[in-house]
Amino acid sequence: MATSTEPITPIQEPRTTGWFLASLLLATLATWYAYAQVDRPLTGIDDANIFLTYGQHLSRGNGFVYYAGGERVEGFTSLLWTLIGSLCFLVTDHPETLLLGINIALVGTTLWLVIRFLQTQTLKTTPTDPQASLLVPAVLTWGWCLLNPKFVIWTTVTLMDSGLWCFAFTAGTLAFAREASRPQRRTPSSNWILCSYLALALLTRPEAMLIGLVWLLCLFIGRLANPRPGPRNPVLQALWECRAPALGYLLILVCLTCFRLIYFGYPLPNTYYAKVSPSLLYNLKLGLGYLRGFFLDQWWAGPACLVMGLLTMRLLINTFRRKPALEGQPISHAYLEHGLVALATCAVIATPVLAGGDHFNLYRFFQTGWPLLLIAGILPLYTWGVGQLSNTPKWLANALVILLLVTFCTLQRPWWNQIGPEIQVEFDFASGGRQLGERLNTLFPADQQVSLGVITAGGVGFTYQGPLLDLMGLNNVSMGHSSGDRKGNKNHAAFHPNVFFRLNPDLVDPRLVAIRNAPKVRADLVPAPGSFWDGALQQVHQEQRFQKAYRPIVIRAPGDREGEARLISCWCKPEIIARLLREGIPVQVLPDSDD
Repeated sequence: MATSTEPITPIQEPRTTGWFLASLLLATLATWYAYAQVDRPLTGIDDANIFLTYGQHLSRGNGFVYYAGGERVEGFTSLLWTLIGSLCFLVTDHPETLLLGINIALVGTTLWLVIRFLQTQTLKTTPTDPQASLLVPAVLTWGWCLLNPKFVIWTTVTLMDSGLWCFAFTAGTLAFAREASRPQRRTPSSNWILCSYLALALLTRPEAMLIGLVWLLCLFIGRLANPRPGPRNPVLQALWECRAPALGYLLILVCLTCFRLIYFGYPLPNTYYAKVSPSLLYNLKLGLGYLRGFFLDQWWAGPACLVMGLLTMRLLINTFRRKPALEGQPISHAYLEHGLVALATCAVIATPVLAGGDHFNLYRFFQTGWPLLLIAGILPLYTWGVGQLSNTPKWLANALVILLLVTFCTLQRPWWNQIGPEIQVEFDFASGGRQLGERLNTLFPADQQVSLGVITAGGVGFTYQGPLLDLMGLNNVSMGHSSGDRKGNKNHAAFHPNVFFRLNPDLVDPRLVAIRNAPKVRADLVPAPGSFWDGALQQVHQEQRFQKAYRPIVIRAPGDREGEARLISCWCKPEIIARLLREGIPVQVLPDSDD
């Protein structure tokens, strides 16, 4: 373990304006290329339209509801991103471009923070070569993040909260690591800064409840590793010096929980109850499979996580089991900073594993820690390699950087030109859902209060003006809190037949279909056995009470601006069919067979 009793020589911070602008420009270019790969209008993915729907209603004064006049429900995972979306709606009725710009700014700032941290560290270790100390960290950061299509897509063009969460986690982790490794006593202003990062994280994602505790642990370890002289027990002294951020964390969490209890009636977002299984073993099984797939798709992620884990264990062992001869000696500044970054990054990687992973492709949750994985996992490997080549020509060390980038590009799957099919369906759901909602508005004006029961609720919820019942429970309290083990389709296992019949929607599972693909018989609307849709609705179509209440129909929908006629297939109540026929709208009730 590296220890030092020498005073730390202050290092002048590198000038950062140029690096920030370069990061912003490169993030913009990478986003443009990512947008070209998904081949869609700027709608975001279907789940992003859930944020947009809540933001739209909030900006109109309706509160946190999924449709006008609906129940209060926290069907979103990021309160802050919803508030940002609401503010964007006050500026424009089409905030997608503005939200994309915010995401680009967040990604560019995240890259800049990582570059600045690495540049400061390398200037301390190699002050005789300032040019390399500034350029190499920037090239590694840009290559590591922007050559990864998964990272760019999830943090930008999806219009999800991933960019905000990545920024909040990166900025907060670096701030706590720097503060924890400083030997000087913290000032009141530094405590306020740390509390602001805790507030930012807790408002951004519910996972921050765990990450905030890990940040406080980092602060405690930093104080314990660099004890101050005095009669007080080092552990008690370290706890005392962490009191202000810890109290800030508790105060913010209590206020946020009280708001949820008073406004929504529950201490956690509705998405948690709808998605997460109460079985820890089941979640671990899915989560470890999620992690395994991540390692197979990102081959450098496996060695990086291994190094990060070893660095974390080494830091914890050396901090809590120090030899008596080393008591009172501070741990080196750089070693402590990197160890604390590794600890926090381990936590953000472990969180989705404990929660059972995710149903989306491209490993959304692991992209949050991707920039700091460079610091905690790749940089130690790079530093070791450069150390081995310290007596070799300089060009050989530069070749190591190029080798890292080349192997990173060639060993990850899928590459940029193959990324579209992996995520395209999520954009299709959003775009198709918006079109469906607009056509349903022409059939059922808002004052008729015709309710829809849907599985993919984002795009259609954003445009449809009537009541909308999310059968997966994310945006519906009774379905989200229904009984069940939440096993089956990941994040889509909350459906309960009894709750469904109590909600009693007028139309079930409406879809836009092309005329050439029009269903002919009832079986064409029944999901195939074993399919995602079949599991999501738990074979409710086979129940006698469903067959008694609903009819399989096809409606000839009004055309779009070009006059293209489309069909809407759905399960519909007989009284709604009668209403459509009275209004002269063509409706076909599908027979049981072709006979």
